[in-house]
Parts: sequence; C-alpha cells; structure tokens
Amino acid sequence: MNRQIFYPLYYIVQGTVQERTPEISKVIGYIGSRSGRDINKLADCNLTLIKGIEVNSPAIKEIPLTLECKIIYQQEQEINNIPHELKEQFNPQNIDSDAPMANKDFHTVYCGEIVNAYIL
Repeated sequence: MNRQIFYPLYYIVQGTVQERTPEISKVIGYIGSRSGRDINKLADCNLTLIKGIEVNSPAIKEIPLTLECKIIYQQEQEINNIPHELKEQFNPQNIDSDAPMANKDFHTVYCGEIVNAYIL
C-alpha cells in the first residue's frame, strides 16, 4: 500500500470504491506506482474529485460506478500464520519498501459496508 495513503486510510472509517474499467487501468497504474509527495497525480491524469453523498471521501468523476462504504472491521495480517514460502514469494524482506513494485510490508485487511451506490 502506498505509504502516502496508508495514514489517512487507517484513521478514516469511510471511503469510496469505484469500478476499474479497461480505460482507467493505465491511470490506476500511474497513480499506484508514483508518490504524491512530488507530483499532483490527479492533475496529471485529468481526474476530477466530486463530493461524496453519504461519506466524506470524494468520488472520481471519470470512474462512474461509485460505492460509498464505511469500514466495519480491520485486521493486520498475522505474520506468523503466513507460511514461509508465501512470505518469501509475496513479501520478500530483502527488497527495500520504497523500490518499485516492492511488497516488503504486510497489509491490513479492511471489511466495509456499502452505504450508497450510484453512477456519476
């Protein structure tokens, strides 16, 4: 998970989930592989934020199907319960976390309840 978005995600209890269409896949790839620290990813991709209806998180106008959600449960991965082979394959510890496509860090699982759904 991008270090820039982890902190806000951890402390909010709501958000939006939007459909990943073939047209938007390149945009998502760009956004997911660059830090927002030095660039404006939304402007670079010509994306427009729209105020959510039921949640405080914005939707993206260019990705029409929007699910507004609230987080009802979250849990850190239990590192000791992951088989060694899977940790080596998916979470190699010898690659720096800042390297492109690195997955050194373990994840948090979020379960959400859909509170609104609409097409922009």
